[in-house]
Amino acid sequence: FANTTQATTFLHAFRDCTALTTLPDNLFASNTQVTSFNSAFYDCTALTSIPDTLFANNTQVTDFSAAFRGCTALTTIPGNLFANNTQATKFLQAFYNCTSLTSIPDNLFASNTQVTNFVQVFQGCTALTSIPATLFASNTQVTSFGYAFRDCTGINSSTDLPDWWNDAKYPAATYPQFHLTDADAVRMFTGCTNAKNYASVPTTPLVWR
Repeated sequence: FANTTQATTFLHAFRDCTALTTLPDNLFASNTQVTSFNSAFYDCTALTSIPDTLFANNTQVTDFSAAFRGCTALTTIPGNLFANNTQATKFLQAFYNCTSLTSIPDNLFASNTQVTNFVQVFQGCTALTSIPATLFASNTQVTSFGYAFRDCTGINSSTDLPDWWNDAKYPAATYPQFHLTDADAVRMFTGCTNAKNYASVPTTPLVWR
């Protein structure tokens, strides 16, 4: 895309490219005006990895919604994938149904302090075995985590979910994102029934306040 320097969106750019297995690390290096990668690699079912510098020059991006949704062969995510995307506000369904993803880097969203939406971000990631407790530590502007980890059934009886509902460990003054008053907060772990501490997950928004 070296000759498309004025491009502002890659909406559905590679959607349903089911034979795509790899991506050049400088694919979007010249596209510094882009604001959206919404559904860019949606259902690229053969994609096995993501270059860690893929979005390094795209500092104006605000929307990563469904960017890798349905990438069922993807096994890992580079920790610094979104390190330069400090204007991002939406990761809605970004890794939805990535059924081969086994882990999440604990610093994946550390630079994305403007994010407000993590709805269904890892929903259906059935191979995921754990969730880093520090994953959202920097994301204090979030207003919705609705179904963020819904049906992540690979988190089994030997693994705890992060107890972000614990006021003693995550006080509102320091972690406001875990003290939402809307029902989305308690839906974060819906369907994670195999987790060791699933029975401790709140069933009402009141306990998050």
